[in-house]
Amino acid sequence: GAKEAIGRLRERFSLAIISDTGFASGHAQNVLLENDGLRSAFSATIYSMDVGHAKPRPEIFAAAVQALGVQPGEALHVGDNERTDVGGALAFGLRAVRLDAVRESGISRAEHVARSLTALADYLEQAT
Repeated sequence: GAKEAIGRLRERFSLAIISDTGFASGHAQNVLLENDGLRSAFSATIYSMDVGHAKPRPEIFAAAVQALGVQPGEALHVGDNERTDVGGALAFGLRAVRLDAVRESGISRAEHVARSLTALADYLEQAT
């Protein structure tokens, strides 16, 4: 249901990817998104390999809000890792939602924990 959920969200929000890519280039990640027909859904793609810093460092979040042309308080970050995604986003001043689609990860400081991308889209459509 990823394609459908992303399509729903794209209708109402500007979307960006912030991803820790390790040794893979951002270009390689974008090719994968293109192959799945998802690259055009995202206004920006921000990859740690290209920025030079991984989450929870502020530089990667700063690159995303700059690319979207918004202030940190106007953005919400969705991620599956409490320390790097939720912690990094909150420390930078973003709102945060944790996505526990693979496994339940316990208590979160995020404003919401979604168990699927469909549940995430439902929450965000109702929260705005």
